[in-house]
Amino acid sequence: MRLLQWRSTMNGKNPLIITYKMIAILTLLLAPLAAIAMVVEAEDGQLFGSMAIGADSNASGGEYLDAINGRNYSDALNTAHRAEYSFNVTQAGTYKIVGNVHATNNGSDSFWVQVDGLPSAGYKWAVERNTIYSADDVNSASPRADPVVVPLVAGVHTVTIFVREKLTRLDKLELVLLEASSLPVVETPTISPNGGGFTSSVDVTLATNTAGAVLYYTADGSEPTTQSAQYGGPFTLAEDTTVMAKGFLGGYDPSITSSADFIVMPAAATGLLFEAEDGQLFGSVAIGADSGASGGEYVGAPEGSGAHLLNSGNRADYTFTTTQAGDYKIVANVYSPNSGSDSFFVTIDGEPSVGYLWDTLRNTTYSEDEVADRGDRGVTIFGLTQGAHTVSFHVRDDGTRLDKFEIVLVAATGGGNTAPVLSTIADQGEFSGDSVNLSVSASDADNDTLSFSARGLPPQLGIDSGTGQMTGSLTVAGTYSVTITVADGNGGTDSKTFVWSVLPSAGSGFSAFDNVPVLPRQMNFPWFADAMAQFTPAQPDDPMDWQDAYNNTPSSSRVIVANCNELQAALDNANPGGMILIQSGQYNGCNVEFKRSGTADQPIILTSEAKALGQSGDVTFSGGARFGLFPRGASYYIIGGLRFTNQSDLVFELENGSGTRANPVYRNGSTDIRFTDNHFEGIGVNRGSGEGVIIVGVRSHRIRIDHSSFISNYNHIRYVHSGNAGSLVSTSKDGRVDHNYFGPAATSGFRSDVSYEIGAIQTCCGTVQESSDPLTLTFEYNVVEHPNTPHTDPEALEIKTNEFVTRHNIIWGDNDAVIGVRASYNSTVDSNYLVGTGISIHGSNNSIVDNYIDGHVEGRRVNLKQGIFLSRWGRRQPSNCTTLPITANNEILGNTVINTSQFGLRIGDCSFGACRPITDSLIANNRIESSVGRLLHFNTRNEPERTDLCSGESQGSPGNDGGRNTGIVFDGNMFYPRGSASTGSAFGLDMNSICLGGNC
Repeated sequence: MRLLQWRSTMNGKNPLIITYKMIAILTLLLAPLAAIAMVVEAEDGQLFGSMAIGADSNASGGEYLDAINGRNYSDALNTAHRAEYSFNVTQAGTYKIVGNVHATNNGSDSFWVQVDGLPSAGYKWAVERNTIYSADDVNSASPRADPVVVPLVAGVHTVTIFVREKLTRLDKLELVLLEASSLPVVETPTISPNGGGFTSSVDVTLATNTAGAVLYYTADGSEPTTQSAQYGGPFTLAEDTTVMAKGFLGGYDPSITSSADFIVMPAAATGLLFEAEDGQLFGSVAIGADSGASGGEYVGAPEGSGAHLLNSGNRADYTFTTTQAGDYKIVANVYSPNSGSDSFFVTIDGEPSVGYLWDTLRNTTYSEDEVADRGDRGVTIFGLTQGAHTVSFHVRDDGTRLDKFEIVLVAATGGGNTAPVLSTIADQGEFSGDSVNLSVSASDADNDTLSFSARGLPPQLGIDSGTGQMTGSLTVAGTYSVTITVADGNGGTDSKTFVWSVLPSAGSGFSAFDNVPVLPRQMNFPWFADAMAQFTPAQPDDPMDWQDAYNNTPSSSRVIVANCNELQAALDNANPGGMILIQSGQYNGCNVEFKRSGTADQPIILTSEAKALGQSGDVTFSGGARFGLFPRGASYYIIGGLRFTNQSDLVFELENGSGTRANPVYRNGSTDIRFTDNHFEGIGVNRGSGEGVIIVGVRSHRIRIDHSSFISNYNHIRYVHSGNAGSLVSTSKDGRVDHNYFGPAATSGFRSDVSYEIGAIQTCCGTVQESSDPLTLTFEYNVVEHPNTPHTDPEALEIKTNEFVTRHNIIWGDNDAVIGVRASYNSTVDSNYLVGTGISIHGSNNSIVDNYIDGHVEGRRVNLKQGIFLSRWGRRQPSNCTTLPITANNEILGNTVINTSQFGLRIGDCSFGACRPITDSLIANNRIESSVGRLLHFNTRNEPERTDLCSGESQGSPGNDGGRNTGIVFDGNMFYPRGSASTGSAFGLDMNSICLGGNC
């Protein structure tokens, strides 16, 4: 049940049901939080590498820290480029870290962070974007946490900030106590040696300074418990592993877990450490003397000798021999005093012919840097065979100095051993108290005996090193980033990381989830626990039973195909009631047409043979521009149980039909088609927002897309309307999109000449008026993950049609994602659970009812400025000149909006330069709560006319912009302003409002 149950009414009567659970939660919300903080200016840290101090009068103390002369390290932290800060903690407890930061765009908004050297990979801190220095909690993308919370004992602790994106600025840091520990804490165990490489075996010793403490450890990367191995003396390791140790003592809190990675190092190579002056020098490259250089000498082209394009006549060559085939990198000490003396070209064995253009780290001392081609996101990796090779440094900028360098083995890939391959592991989600029995599998081309290890498992779980079987009982709710590693004993390893979400059990404070929609396992994200049952009520659900369909199809009507040509032939000869079964395997470049039709009682079924028989095995269609075209009239199909990857344009296209309302079946598009139980990934790179994963053309009726997953795509589902009004049938009718998972969009591979605006679904693409033919599409029982990237559309759902119904969905987004009721009449957004996702309305007679909008959820990076925005209308600014439709007679009823940063509800402001006033709308019975900003904002201004906007355009409604909003009724809304939040300008206009808290 809802904490506050408001029912929508039109007569001013507003029943309020207050439960004991609501009173208990309000009591907790009103309780003050005591916190103490320790503050340090960023410029007072110990700086290394490219970290440098800059001046800005707007920064605290007038200075800030960034790496403007360095480079980005997006994939992994580089320990050479960091700032260290020491904090003397006097009170043991749990802490968070708050930084004042300045991050102007998505290319300069992150750091790597460690606390006392942990985690080894660092927390990826996605800084809140801003144009001023603003406070932001250190968060983590993996494992997901916002804020990162760390337990600290009394004593000195080190927070380290590493470069990730070089232009991100740090102003100051605070260490804030969240909860004091009532017990002393066992001091963190030491592991000696603290990880590293060894050639055959290594003896490991554990210790703690807490007298009487008992140490427990694991050697498989799992969290130690009192059921793990008890330390009794040094132990020996002879293979790759992660050792984790934890101390326990009665009357004490357990220690922080310490960890160390141990790696068997193969004999990699000979002659891989060079003094630069020992090379063979050509052309203008010469040896120079400098006491600051290693060995007192360096090489380079003297300042003033001239810059060069790649020129083999001006270079230094170094020959070396590898005894282990593998991937290598080059780490060098360089001196680069200015922007005219900071680069070399680098080749290995004369390749590439254009050279790697290495922009060296700018500095005035000899500093360590890694060779990285300007086109790479990070360090350049060289794949080398066993044997002799030559690396050459070619002059590009005179004055750039090379001191010494080392060629470092990153990963062995050859030498007679093939590394094992670990199968992909799906994200897991269970409830606290569940028993676990999860297997992983791996293959090895050499048939080596494999061993498995795990790091980051939830407490009380373990892994069988011989079988990879993970077993145990889940006891602690939380989100765990788990890494499984398989090793072949000969230096070959493979690892996979997945998220294991342990949700609180129904008895620990959340409603039971009896009525959640039938969705793939990947739906169990941490925030999903807050999706209360009323948002996913018992619903009609009919997932496809492929085995039943197979058994009910006569054998004479089944045909099995094994290649693209056979598939097209089967489609060309298909009859009503026929079933086409595709053998398991990958099919590349298939492009087929669906020309035949089934009937309502006997559709044509296309699926995988394995699905139909209840066996394992996938059918994957990959590559090519498009998989399937439905010419006008091809109808009555069920298509599913298939995987589609890397189609460059789209997967299915249903061509437009034509017709009138009086004769709607004349030249319809393709109708009565169900796409179900499919997987779509990597679709649309060449067309972007110009196409869709599936395009449902005009007059293609009763098209259903259900129980499918859409991940890492470059476009979305698109239902098309022509925008025409009057007698023309200009849309598709009775569509349904239900029970799907829409995962994050693609993150790489984008083309510069293609426009991308990626969401879950779009209806488009004509001008919508109130008289426009409605599309009648229902989007329900879906889960959408919509993280912000440079290519995602803020509109997770883009609604530009009439009579669109959005209900019972769970949508997560960040950076102000919205359900965009952009141009719509008579549409409904009802009972959706929205995390970091608002609702924006342009149009009339729309109902926004009973939605739950949370601007922030613990463990995810979310920053929602406004919950619901009912905006003015008219022509947009001159750069666009499209028209937002008349906005009137809308109702916003019974919604709960919490934790927004600017406005809970925002009513009547201009939008993109469109300022014609809204009229005759009802905002009633909503619950609005936040600790910042205004809860309910209403624009009462008489906005000026904007008659100059788009004056030369023919589209849009006539008349002037500007004026006052009129006929807006506020009735029975509940306000709960916390912290610095205010009720907002509409509070005094609501005669039946309720306000709780001290800010009323």
